Amino acid sequence: MELGSTAVLELIGSPTDTKTFNKITGTGSIKNEGGANTFGTLSAASFSATGGNATINSGVVSVLTLSGAFLAGSKVEATSATLTSGFINGGLQLVAGTLNLAGLVSVSDNGSMLSVGNTLNIDTVSQLTLTGGSSLVVAKGAQVKQSAGFTIVQGAPGASSPSVTNNGVFTSEASFFLAGVPLSGSGTINLTPTASWTLNNVQLSQAYFGSVGKVTFSVGTFDVPSVSGSGAFSGNPVTFNSTSLSAASFDLQGGNVYVANTTLGSLTLNNGANFVVSAGAVFTDLKILGGVLTGSPGGQVPVKAKSTEVNGPNVQKLANLGLKTTTFNLNCDTSCQLITANAMVTVGGSR
Repeated sequence: MELGSTAVLELIGSPTDTKTFNKITGTGSIKNEGGANTFGTLSAASFSATGGNATINSGVVSVLTLSGAFLAGSKVEATSATLTSGFINGGLQLVAGTLNLAGLVSVSDNGSMLSVGNTLNIDTVSQLTLTGGSSLVVAKGAQVKQSAGFTIVQGAPGASSPSVTNNGVFTSEASFFLAGVPLSGSGTINLTPTASWTLNNVQLSQAYFGSVGKVTFSVGTFDVPSVSGSGAFSGNPVTFNSTSLSAASFDLQGGNVYVANTTLGSLTLNNGANFVVSAGAVFTDLKILGGVLTGSPGGQVPVKAKSTEVNGPNVQKLANLGLKTTTFNLNCDTSCQLITANAMVTVGGSR
């Protein structure tokens, strides 16, 4: 079938109304509004799926729209794709130059993938649910522009796990919630002051947050080879393992952090927090409001701080470290409970 530039193929019908098109070419438009329609080879100016089911084995379109339909098949390439609602399944790979997410979208089944070559836009509050071995992949050199709230969650657990891979530049200006889906890639993450990220039980291999926003590690275990950036990190309650950690600040509300080397503008330890350094640490401001700051057992790990403050009635503990600090303040309203074990504190001079 050949579609001219002004031709429109409109497909309607009940869910049991099936149609098969072996080959469609041209520069016309296809509207999948109902029925169960299968396309062998498809080439068109635009393809919209607003109802029913569409299965595309091989497709190339300029503009693709998904809103309230099921889209399956093998592979579709689109210059621009807009997803407002609907389902992508059956192993379909949607490869888009520009991808606009603007609503509730679900991607499921092994091999199903959203692949972004140039730009991923999220300017409307959106949620992406990834199930099975499905994935979101941002190519090297591509940009993610997130100016509205964005949530990525894992669907029903299956034999395979979904994933998010960022090889581009992810710029966030709003809230972002990622739960149960691993985040990896060679790209960077830039958080503006209005951005706030919450990572819930996420396996991370993303190494760099070039950020001034806030990243919260919430619930679960995080194994991160290296994390750096200029933003504010917080955790509650977490188990956080990293070889190298640097940021403007880290506010540990509870849980355990294990690092080899760390450089932080400020570290705040609250009651129930356990911060373990195995090689060395440098802080501008160290605030111990509760919890434990410790080095590895059997030695005294070097820790340097410009200012150290112990405050509050909760038990605070320094262990297995040598702390050299320019100032040391005991700001206790009624009492302080500072316990030291194989720890030496040197006050005065420069770091």
